[in-house]
Amino acid sequence: DVAWMQEVKALEDLSHEIEIGMTGDYHKSSRDVETVPGAIYRVENIVGNTSYSTSNPTTTNKEQYELAKAMYTDLRKSLDSMRNRVVALEAKLDTKRIPYTPQRPNWKKD
Repeated sequence: DVAWMQEVKALEDLSHEIEIGMTGDYHKSSRDVETVPGAIYRVENIVGNTSYSTSNPTTTNKEQYELAKAMYTDLRKSLDSMRNRVVALEAKLDTKRIPYTPQRPNWKKD
């Protein structure tokens, strides 16, 4: 069914957007295109800046933490939505007995 394939493509696109939100856009940044850092980079940067420091976190580190926290909140909503959509798609495929991945109850045995 075409609708299933469209949903799969939409889920792939959403997965890509989530990955960029978490890690940043490596392809653009590797070509010297300015990009927004991902949530993971922001946290790793804070850890690197404070790991050997005995002073309080800087204002910049606190700001980066708040940005990472806000990014994660949005990413978590996207992840939850994606998970629900995948579960719904799996249920539809199971009703049609479509063997789409190994280890599923209806996977064909060769």
